[in-house]
Amino acid sequence: MSLSEAQATFSRLPFRDGDGYSYGGDVVVTIGDRSIILGPGGEAEELGAEIVRRWNAGRAALGEKE
Repeated sequence: MSLSEAQATFSRLPFRDGDGYSYGGDVVVTIGDRSIILGPGGEAEELGAEIVRRWNAGRAALGEKE
């Protein structure tokens, strides 16, 4: 499967908390076999959702042209 045929997915890394510090919970966008880590927080979540939405909308538009 080519990258242009791949669907984008949104996920989040596990969040850990303990011993006075926390880590994880980063937003991850995966397209095909490539993943982009956008970091934690609301802004990263908004950006990740927008990337997934636009990528998948573009895929749908490409499919209509064929």
